Amino acid sequence: EGAKRLWLDIVSSFSGGGGAAPGAADTNNVTTLVVKPIAEGASRGVRRLMDERELLAYAEDIAKNQAPPFPYAYVFEPFFDASRAPWMECSFTLMGALGDLRVVGQSTIDARAKERARAVGHALGVEGCAVLDAFVNTDTGELIVIEMNTVPDMTSPDSTAFAHARNADPPIDAETLCTRALSLALVRRFR
Repeated sequence: EGAKRLWLDIVSSFSGGGGAAPGAADTNNVTTLVVKPIAEGASRGVRRLMDERELLAYAEDIAKNQAPPFPYAYVFEPFFDASRAPWMECSFTLMGALGDLRVVGQSTIDARAKERARAVGHALGVEGCAVLDAFVNTDTGELIVIEMNTVPDMTSPDSTAFAHARNADPPIDAETLCTRALSLALVRRFR
C-alpha cells in the first residue's frame, strides 16, 4: 500500500506541469519513470521503473545490496524514449572561460544543437572543461539535457573529451587538451 501511494504521488507530480519539451515524454500521462541517486556518478543506481512493484523492488535492492550510508536523495523523471527518430543521444565537450565556452569537435552535429549546448553551459555557469550529455532532435537542434559533468573523465584515451578533441578541426592532441583544461582551472582558482 505504501509503495503504491508513493508511486502515485511521484507519477502525479508530473501531471499538468506543461514543462515537457516537444516530442518528450507526455507529462500528462506518465506511466514509466527513471530513478537516479543524486550523489552517484555515471549510470550507477539508474533504473527504469514501470510501476509500484518495481519501485519497491528498487528500494529493497538498495537496502540489500548497498553498504550504508545509502544515497539520501533521488531524482525521478518521466522516461523518455530517444530510440525514435528524430531524437538521438549525444555528448558535447565544452571548454573555455566563464562566458566564453566553445564546443570541442562534433563537426557532424547541427550548429543549432551546439549553440544550445553552449547556452546550457553558460546558464549553469560552467567554465573549464565539461561534458554535457543530452538528447538532440536532429530536425530542430533542440536539446533535452541528461546531465552536465563538470569533472569529466580524462583518465582514459577513449573518454568523451579526448574523442571530441581528436575529431576537432584541427585535431587537438591529449597533451594540449589537458594543458588547456589545467590552465583554465588555474585561472579560475586564482581569480
